[in-house]
Amino acid sequence: MNLDTPQRNKKLANLVSEARTEKRLSYGQLAALTSISKGTLFKIEDGSTVQPDQSSLQRLAQALDLPLADLYLAAGYEQSGDLPTLTMYFRSKYPKMPDTALQQIADITKKYGIEPNNSGPRPGEDEI
Repeated sequence: MNLDTPQRNKKLANLVSEARTEKRLSYGQLAALTSISKGTLFKIEDGSTVQPDQSSLQRLAQALDLPLADLYLAAGYEQSGDLPTLTMYFRSKYPKMPDTALQQIADITKKYGIEPNNSGPRPGEDEI
């Protein structure tokens, strides 16, 4: 899954910006929560950061309640172990898929009791 750098930067920028806005956090508030400078946060959100370090992504994931695998995937890190959320997977795998199609996928999965933004198995799915 090799995204070119500008496309990858935009995915990460949108993910972080949307989460920060949804939580109603200013750059200063997020900087205080993550120990990441406001300037670096701005560069991540405007897409000018090439690839933030993994520790910054971990702190952002925790502060913004985002799956770490989604941030790693958006930043271009290969990740073994955790799976990205369904929405993030489709955005990365099929970058030209319109948002309406992603919403349809989310609606279908919810209809069958699957949360599309949950990166883990449902209760009982991984038990023997």
